[in-house]
Amino acid sequence: MQYRNKNGMKKLVVLDYEEEKARDFRKNPSLKKAYDDLEPLFETINEFIRLRNKGMITQKKLEELTRIPQSNISRFERGKSLRFSYGFLARLAKPLGYRPRIILEKIPL
Repeated sequence: MQYRNKNGMKKLVVLDYEEEKARDFRKNPSLKKAYDDLEPLFETINEFIRLRNKGMITQKKLEELTRIPQSNISRFERGKSLRFSYGFLARLAKPLGYRPRIILEKIPL
């Protein structure tokens, strides 16, 4: 991100992800709520990516093993397809030697 300082000079300020996220949440509390609502989905996606990388299985190889198109796997991993089913996740996880579990967690009201 670029900012202009007092003298009108451009100054590059780099924030890490957590700092930028915290700043955005302060500006827009509804963004924080939306993020919190989606956090379990993103945790699931990140865990899947971690396990796939740990098993050194490419998206293309996973396509061969599951017959799920690589483009769908990529969309899932990028969070562009947040309406995935348990069956979809189970098909992806099985070649990695895992199965998904659903846990219901109490949320503060």
